This record gives sequence, structure tokens and C-alpha cells, in this order.
Amino acid sequence: MNNQTTIVCYSCGTVYSSDLNFCPQCACPTPSQVYTSAGVQLQSAPGKISKKTATVIFVCVLIAAALAAIWGAAALFGTSCDSERADRVRLDGDDLIAYEIILGCADEFDNPETVRILGGELGVDKDCLFCYIQYEDAYGKRVKEYYFLDKAGWGIVSEEVYPWYSSTDVLDLDGINEKLEDYYG
Repeated sequence: MNNQTTIVCYSCGTVYSSDLNFCPQCACPTPSQVYTSAGVQLQSAPGKISKKTATVIFVCVLIAAALAAIWGAAALFGTSCDSERADRVRLDGDDLIAYEIILGCADEFDNPETVRILGGELGVDKDCLFCYIQYEDAYGKRVKEYYFLDKAGWGIVSEEVYPWYSSTDVLDLDGINEKLEDYYG
């Protein structure tokens, strides 16, 4: 009789003989634990899960693994939403030089994120920008002025206005302004 095992029903807790396939109390077919008559646990009966549940678990694990891989790759390669957004507008040549000059001088303004170019041209050596700039001052007032901006990072309000300050057909003004908006987000 010492080798006889008993089963504890996981549903109702009734203890019954392992010779029975169903709980005599609630007719539950799946045993939860198997014990000897001395009360020693022999095995845990495996809980059965449906194929649908197994599939859902498997898909969730795959999605979690994919998200972890994407997040890890982004962290490894330094990619982020901000850098993707900043790369949305591609500038090259004179437009890129003008953008870099404006960005380098933007700290000269009270609200650098409001600086927009309305017109202008690069200097002959492409080391300065003669431009018509719009920005908000410290009081939130929108100001439009002619500026001489230098690659060294400083800007001077121009007293004399030449035609190239307001030229609108030389540079991609919309592209430069969109790139500035993306940069300051």
C-alpha cells in the first residue's frame, strides 16, 4: 500500500487514487500533482495548453525578440527618430553651406529655433552668407533684417543692402528652412 499513489485534483482539491482517470468529485481529467501514500511528491503532471495558446505565446515571444533586436540595433548604430527626421531633407552644395553658416550663427539670436532665411547668396569664397533673415526677438516679436553671416559663427546686421541679400532664386530657401525646423524640432 506504500507504493500506491494518490492524486490531488487541481480543480477541487479532492485526493483520490491514481488508478482513476477522473476526479470522483468534479470529473476533472487532468491531475495536478502525484503523491505517494507517505505524502512525498513523485511528479508534477504537466499542464496541457492548447495549440492556439502555444501559438499566441510563440508569436508574442517572436515579436518581443524582434523589438529587442531593433532597439539594440538602434542603440548600437546610434540611430534614433531625431536623426532620421533630421535626414529627411537632404541639402548639398551651396544650400548645405548656407544651412551650416546659419546654424553656426543661430546662437547670435535670442530664439535660434525661429531663424528662417527669406533670401540670400553666398559670398564669392563661400565663407559667408549675405541674407535676409526672419526671427523672433527676446520679446516674441517677429523681426526681418538683412544680415552678413560668417562661417566663424557671428552675424552682423547690414547697414547697406545689396541685391544679393534678398535673392530668392539662388538657394533652396524652403529646403534650408525645413532642415532648420527639423534640427530644432
